[in-house]
Amino acid sequence: MRKSYFVIGCLLVAVVAVGAWGIFAKQQLSVLKTEVKKLQKYRYRSQSQIDSARIEIIPENNPYLEKISEIRRVKKSSASMDAMWSRLEPMAATYHRYGDRRDLAIGAMLVVAGFYDFGNPAPNDAKVGCVSINQETNFTSIGDLSFTAMTKSDIGCCTDFTLMLASFLDHLDFDTEAVINTGHQAVKVTIDGREHFLDSNNLLFAQDFFGGNDREMHYFTPYVETRTPSSQHYVMTSMAFSIEGFGKEEWKVNSLDKHYRLFDAEFLID
Repeated sequence: MRKSYFVIGCLLVAVVAVGAWGIFAKQQLSVLKTEVKKLQKYRYRSQSQIDSARIEIIPENNPYLEKISEIRRVKKSSASMDAMWSRLEPMAATYHRYGDRRDLAIGAMLVVAGFYDFGNPAPNDAKVGCVSINQETNFTSIGDLSFTAMTKSDIGCCTDFTLMLASFLDHLDFDTEAVINTGHQAVKVTIDGREHFLDSNNLLFAQDFFGGNDREMHYFTPYVETRTPSSQHYVMTSMAFSIEGFGKEEWKVNSLDKHYRLFDAEFLID
């Protein structure tokens, strides 16, 4: 009888925990929706202007928010890139929305988004904060990137998110390229002839962005205390509102090997 009570008690705790997590996720998504509305109100004066924007911003729940500790544990404990991606692939595969390969690509983007905090924490948040140079390196460059450096650091920037996401998508056999403009980097993945934009730094997925046939940009809830809203808003609004430098024609496309060499990450080349 005591064992039965114990089992029932454990089940009740689990139900309460799941319920509490659901409430937290909804709260985070609500905050995100409020942020998007404020950004739209700031940029546009009327609903008609919002409706005529090139891309519509759609706030999305990030189903991996509670997985960040597990993601970083796998990142830091894996013996190689292939081993790390093999361990994280089942997690990425749990994302479901479209019922096709886009789901796995988005899942991979969200998993990699949990790899790093963007930049240094205060009071060093105005200083450069990438894997290669940050407060943990005493703001001295480590030189060429390595598997150890990329997996042990908790601080990263768009360069690092792009390198890791590109590697993961390549491991998953996606047609993947890196894209770069004057101030940011991300990934282009081609699925069934459609060229999508994926950004683990800012948790963005823009369907057929480079083809120009879809106006939706999906903005996922960031991992708690890992991002400064200003950095995410800059990229999101720049793309949605066609600010100079962020038009589809202004992104330079690099093959993965070229991009890896350009950013001193030759260890990623097969």
